[in-house]
Amino acid sequence: MWQFRPEVDIRILAVDSLANIRNDEFDLALFYCRTLPSNLIATPLFSESVFPVCSPAYLAKNPHIANPESLAESTLLSLEVREDWLSWNDWFINCDLKPPSENAKRIKINNYPLVIQSALNGQGLALAWAHLVDDYLASDLLVRPVDKALTTESQFYMLEPPESPRPKVGVELVRDWLANQVEGQV
Repeated sequence: MWQFRPEVDIRILAVDSLANIRNDEFDLALFYCRTLPSNLIATPLFSESVFPVCSPAYLAKNPHIANPESLAESTLLSLEVREDWLSWNDWFINCDLKPPSENAKRIKINNYPLVIQSALNGQGLALAWAHLVDDYLASDLLVRPVDKALTTESQFYMLEPPESPRPKVGVELVRDWLANQVEGQV
């Protein structure tokens, strides 16, 4: 998109919480939500499908994790945020598996890209959201040690502040481009 439309000026602001941004700070936001914010226009992009991933080297060193009941014995890379993200305990319970004990080996990380980077580096198992890790899986940088996945009612959304009288020129172009990208992936 950007190479074909150089007149569109893109500014990316990474935040981990909708509470950290004001409506006048963004034109479009991509966010995962269990509950939609009432003060924003929300366009669903794709549903949530969550499954464990790790590096091929981690799986080779820990072949027992190919059994879903043994996953809890691994080092679990845990996303530690206050938002609606699914936790390891949620995933185990909803997949009808015994959740990890309180003494389970965990590395707590407060940023999802860092969780995935830790999995790439062979530090443990990460919960992965389909569409966010598809390229890593396709390139075999990450693997799914088990086929179990959890699909919930939560979704990833494109969020927009309530309509302004004169939207910026590039907003509609970016919105349409993103919708087309997601449509081709889902």
